[in-house]
Amino acid sequence: MGTPLPNNFFQYPLVNTTGCNSDGVDPTEILNFLFKKSLGIPNTRPHGDFTSELYTWNSILNVDNKTLYSQKIPYDASDIGRLIQVPFSNIGYPNDFLTSFIDSLSSKYISSNYPYIALYSNVLMVPTDNGNSNTFFCGNTNNQSFINNTSFSKNAIPYYYGDGLIYNHIVYLCNGIFPLSPLNAQDGGSWILDTDSGVITFYDTVTNGIIDNSNPPRITFWRYEGLTGNSGIVNVGSY
Repeated sequence: MGTPLPNNFFQYPLVNTTGCNSDGVDPTEILNFLFKKSLGIPNTRPHGDFTSELYTWNSILNVDNKTLYSQKIPYDASDIGRLIQVPFSNIGYPNDFLTSFIDSLSSKYISSNYPYIALYSNVLMVPTDNGNSNTFFCGNTNNQSFINNTSFSKNAIPYYYGDGLIYNHIVYLCNGIFPLSPLNAQDGGSWILDTDSGVITFYDTVTNGIIDNSNPPRITFWRYEGLTGNSGIVNVGSY
């Protein structure tokens, strides 16, 4: 067995930061987020230590030869081509998560030039668990997608990739009409989408609307759905 972590891993500034509200994403919250990411786990408990996280989900960077993106992600909006709508059905679970419905506001498009680049539009998100009202993801149920790590907001293309405009994430209130303020804006809840885990975290209370378990947010984002694995690397061990 390894040596237990020292007590400072369970103390401020990594934890006990529940008073850090209405202040944007402060250095303490950033430190906690980065510490958990270094361990490969998501930040669904932004004010809790790493032992409070659900380890069945990961937030590991796509850098190994199994998850490395093998196909081009265009940098420029003019390279995307036409958007082609494709069949897509998102199942929503409001309130008690027992009564499901087909989310008619959500849709999916693919690029005519890069069909493995998908645009998900106005997709209703799901809380990471019933007791959590500030972290959400895209999936069919709050339990199975979380346990099986099959969230389709995972592998979203980062906000500032490319020209800094084309892949921007847009977050809406539950009604799908009113967009929240952009990334890290305080009145919009200082939200950040971790594209490695697919989890969006609201670090502050949304003051220009309501976001909670009964009123989960909607999101528009681009996602890479192409081949993974670096086929250009020769496995010398096989020769």
